[in-house]
Amino acid sequence: MKGHKRWGMKKILSLLLSLMMAISITGCSTTDNSSKAKKETIVKNQSLKIGESCYEIQDRADGKWDIYYSVEVINPNSYDANNYQGLFIDCQDEDGYSIEQKGSYTGYILAKDHTYISSYIAAVDEKPAKVKFNIEDIENSGGFSEPIFEGKKSNDLFKLKDVRIDDVLNYGSNPEGKTHKELVGSICSDMESFPDGVSEVKVIGVFYKDKKLIGSIDTNISDLDYKDKQQFNISPLGVDLDNESTYDDYKIVIAFPSVKISNEDNED
Repeated sequence: MKGHKRWGMKKILSLLLSLMMAISITGCSTTDNSSKAKKETIVKNQSLKIGESCYEIQDRADGKWDIYYSVEVINPNSYDANNYQGLFIDCQDEDGYSIEQKGSYTGYILAKDHTYISSYIAAVDEKPAKVKFNIEDIENSGGFSEPIFEGKKSNDLFKLKDVRIDDVLNYGSNPEGKTHKELVGSICSDMESFPDGVSEVKVIGVFYKDKKLIGSIDTNISDLDYKDKQQFNISPLGVDLDNESTYDDYKIVIAFPSVKISNEDNED
């Protein structure tokens, strides 16, 4: 009888131990899943981020100033490629008051991908003490309704060939017979899921001096079919390619185009 009682006690202890282990495992699983879901929600809902940036203030010699800028915009999300927001450039005085602003749509940036937006603000009445960049949400920005190409980046969808700095014959009002240096090469589409090609893609030359960004220059490629190849050349804008001392390194970034925000969008 004693043996029977001892066996029964062991059985109860064994069942209690199994139950405690099951509760512990379930608790861990619930916690892990909850933590994972929370983490994924945080990642998915992240706004676009500003990476490296630079600007140059140029005196027009007419009492006004031109501001050239280049800004890297990063999509930190692991899945959500539907981030079509606004990059705003704010020229400020010494007290931080805005002198003049300009905005651009960031364009369609794939998950974990980036782009560079470069342009200039012309004829600013007062020389800015500083220029700041920030990302803002824009209502009814016209972004894509669903993310595409999960796990892909623009440089995975398009291939570059024969990229180099080359001497190119001057044109327009430049002296005849003279040459200037341009960034040239070819871009090919590997977008098999889009056999009819894409209407527009942007090729961006990004330039550095002593490992610091000094500017970026871009050109748009139109109607690039699958397995098609088109040549591109990128002419200087705020970066002097004629003098090798102005930069010592460059890279090529492929992205979808960004567009200027209209005055109506700014008012909204």
